[in-house]
Amino acid sequence: MLQEVDVLQEFADFILQLRKERKLSLRDVGEASGLSYTYIGNLERGKDPRTRTPIRPSTDTIRRLSEAFNYPYELLLKKAGFLDPQETGKNQFELSNLHLLDSSVTLDGILLNEKEIKVIVEVIRALRKCD
Repeated sequence: MLQEVDVLQEFADFILQLRKERKLSLRDVGEASGLSYTYIGNLERGKDPRTRTPIRPSTDTIRRLSEAFNYPYELLLKKAGFLDPQETGKNQFELSNLHLLDSSVTLDGILLNEKEIKVIVEVIRALRKCD
């Protein structure tokens, strides 16, 4: 099993590969995605230059890159470690990352806020401890 740092570096390398294959500049991708070209360059290097720690892109960033590269969103989510790459034909998502989704999450037709989502995750963890 790959460590998160390895997954994030593989994602960084893959983003660079996509950009080069499509013969796009950082500015081209920035313009198409609405992200700064500096941030995209940092993503490609895989590290925040200020802290030297791996950059973990949000699902919104991944969605924007997916659109800019015309590459399937789900596959980029897998590359970034949000979805289990071993799951074939199934959509698996780490529930603790639910608050990172850029889509709306509802319960009984009512939109959940980030605090409610975090409480749900904590309740499930507490229930598991009881078993």
